[in-house]
Amino acid sequence: MKFAISAGTGFSAGAFVRDMNARLQRAAKRATDQAAAGALGDIRSVMNGQRLGRLSRAVRYTSDQKKGRIQDRGAGGWSASGVIYAKTGSPRTAGALQAYTEGATIRAKGGRWLAIPTTEIPSRVGRQKITPELWAKSGLNERIGRLQFVPTRRAGIAYLVAQGVSITPLRPRSARRLPKSGKPRAGRAAVSVIAFVLIKQTRRSKRFDPQSIAAKWQARVPGLMTAALSK
Repeated sequence: MKFAISAGTGFSAGAFVRDMNARLQRAAKRATDQAAAGALGDIRSVMNGQRLGRLSRAVRYTSDQKKGRIQDRGAGGWSASGVIYAKTGSPRTAGALQAYTEGATIRAKGGRWLAIPTTEIPSRVGRQKITPELWAKSGLNERIGRLQFVPTRRAGIAYLVAQGVSITPLRPRSARRLPKSGKPRAGRAAVSVIAFVLIKQTRRSKRFDPQSIAAKWQARVPGLMTAALSK
C-alpha cells in the first residue's frame, strides 16, 4: 500500500513548511505552558496539604508562552519550555524549601542552642533579625525585660522568657516592659512571655517531591501538544 502527497499548481513547499513550523511552535509553547502551570498547581496543592501554604507562595512558574518567545537553537532548530522556580530574597525561605524537598538536620551555629523567636517579640531590630545576643545589645532588656533561661522536661528544648511584661491580647509582637507601678495600662495584660524557643537541633523531613510532580506533567506534554495542534 502506497501513500503519497501531490502538490498542484501554485503550491509552495517553502510556505507550507513555514506554516507547519509556526503551528508546531505555537503548539509547543502552549503545551509547555500548560504543563508548567499544572505542575505548579499540584506542587502548591501538596504544600498546602502539608501546611506549607505560606512557603508555597515562593514557588512560581514561567514559560516561553508567557514571555512571548521561542528559543532559537540555530540551524533552523528551536525549543519551547516551561519552568518551575523559587523566587525569594530570603535565605531562610530558600533553606526551608530545600529542607522540605530534600530533608535536613538544622543545628545551632556558634553555640549550644538554636534560638527561634516567637511572635510575641519584635522580629527585627533595624534590618537585623532578632537574636538573644541582639536583644541585649539593642536595649530590649530595658524596653521589654531581661531574658531568663527556663529548661523543660523535653530533651533538647528550652525557653528564654521575659518576665514582668505587658502585652495587648491577640496583637502579635506587642510585648513591652510593665510600668514602674507594676500595673499594665488600659487594654494591656501583665504576663511572662516566651521570647525564644531554644532547640539543640531539629530534623526537617522531606515533605513533598517536586521532581516527581514535574515528571508527571512532562510526560503529558506530547498529549497537550497534540490537543493544541488540533485547535
